Amino acid sequence: MKKLIQVKRVKQKPKIAVDADSTFLIAKISKKNAKLRSVVDFTNSPAAEDKVVYTMANKANYHVLTGNISDFFKFPKSKKDVGVIGHRNPIDSKSTQKELADFLKKVSHEDLFGKCIVVDHQGIKVIKNFS
Repeated sequence: MKKLIQVKRVKQKPKIAVDADSTFLIAKISKKNAKLRSVVDFTNSPAAEDKVVYTMANKANYHVLTGNISDFFKFPKSKKDVGVIGHRNPIDSKSTQKELADFLKKVSHEDLFGKCIVVDHQGIKVIKNFS
């Protein structure tokens, strides 16, 4: 009788490109929960246009964290595109940081593709979902 080997699927932590306006949010995000890089790593410019930032992050397979919700939410066009996590100017940035950190603990990198998500002091809302 053969023994079946169970393979446990390991959750790949989200890879997040952090836009210049979002650095205050990363204070609470543990390296255990997400792999973070600045968008400057992809664009070589802190003032790159939004489309350039999204295109470069998409090529590098990094989802985007930004406060520029209205401009970035138009970019994901399919379930294969990297997602956008947007935040509103928080009333209480500590609660927004906690919401984001808790959210990233629960999701994998794959869970974020094709989604536009808003994080604020009231919680998490999926605004656009292609998956």
